[in-house]
Amino acid sequence: MIDTVRMTGDYQIVYELLDKAPWTNNYVYENRTDNGMIGEIYEYKKKGEAVRLKYNQNTEKMTVEVSIPKFLFGHNVRTVSDIDISRFFQRLNDYLRNKFYAYPKHEPYYWKVQRMDVCWNFQVGEAVSDYIQAFSHIHIPRYSTCVYGGGETVVWQNRSKRMSFYDKHQEIKAHKGSPEVIEQSLGILRFEANITDKNLVRYSPNRWAGELIKEPVAKDIIFKHLHRLGIDNHLTVSNRKEVATRLISEYGESKAWQLLGFIEYKMLYGDQSINQPSKTTYDRRINELVRLGIAPIYTDKELPPLNLNEII
Repeated sequence: MIDTVRMTGDYQIVYELLDKAPWTNNYVYENRTDNGMIGEIYEYKKKGEAVRLKYNQNTEKMTVEVSIPKFLFGHNVRTVSDIDISRFFQRLNDYLRNKFYAYPKHEPYYWKVQRMDVCWNFQVGEAVSDYIQAFSHIHIPRYSTCVYGGGETVVWQNRSKRMSFYDKHQEIKAHKGSPEVIEQSLGILRFEANITDKNLVRYSPNRWAGELIKEPVAKDIIFKHLHRLGIDNHLTVSNRKEVATRLISEYGESKAWQLLGFIEYKMLYGDQSINQPSKTTYDRRINELVRLGIAPIYTDKELPPLNLNEII
């Protein structure tokens, strides 16, 4: 449920050992201070590696960006637990010491987190693309909605947040995963949310890893984001008659006719219809549908609601 994290900690590397570590790049910079001292940054970035590093030799700050499950298991199909997190911090310290001669100046608890990606796997069998098609019609005010990869991914994003559903099996195949991992990913509809600084302080004012990188926090973030999308309202794609019956029962015939026409209009013109009617009217009608668990699209398939019981 926790994938990639970016965090910064205090690590000491003896100067004489800096050049012995397998850095892929280094560069100098001038401090913006009165003395104008020169500092040096060392970086480690390799394609396919689970870990990326940036080390400031002057401040002794080590920034790590790492996919925790890839670092532990070699892939991120499997989700991590609190037991795995404890093992991760120990292995990360061993990795930094043995490969980069870096020694921690504090406990793992005090890493400062800048970003944390949380995720959840929904096993939906052969219906992955059907769910993505349905969810691509969910509109959230102040978010843009985009579909990528021929319908394999749907993304909602604004300046500070990004959420997505995607076909995990297709992603693993595209990255040439092992046959075993490809098989494990079959039928997985993956949800991800990228959480950054200002959203993290709600759970830890200092953004300490020991308070953030844990199961209860990840589950709470995941559930709140799914709630933002209306997934906990059991959003489904239904046939015309079922949608009409539900709308008439809730809103009466006159308003039901308006909303049914709105769905047809959106299916014909897609996002071009956002300003026709006005943006405010569009948002209101989308919210009226989502409140009843109705996606603004019709299909002949029945899609059961996603199971959120393990997240709550």
